[in-house]
Amino acid sequence: MPTPTPSLLLVFENLDRESADAEIQIGAMISGPNAVIPGTQAKAQLMFWNDIGRIYATPGVAFKLWYDGRIVGFGTVSPYDQEVGS
Repeated sequence: MPTPTPSLLLVFENLDRESADAEIQIGAMISGPNAVIPGTQAKAQLMFWNDIGRIYATPGVAFKLWYDGRIVGFGTVSPYDQEVGS
């Protein structure tokens, strides 16, 4: 997927088991590769728009990438990588 904007929504399983919504969307800016190509892996740094991202985006947690009304990718949160973060 060419990335015309660095803004994406990440979809996580809702941690609130009593919520009617099974998933929660959290907005973030992505920095790293200029394009995310289907079927490949990419490392990127995320800067969440809301502090709640820190609660959901912990190492090992799976997420979906949502863009333009549809799921465009899947990922897993990795520990902070100094090389990607610089």
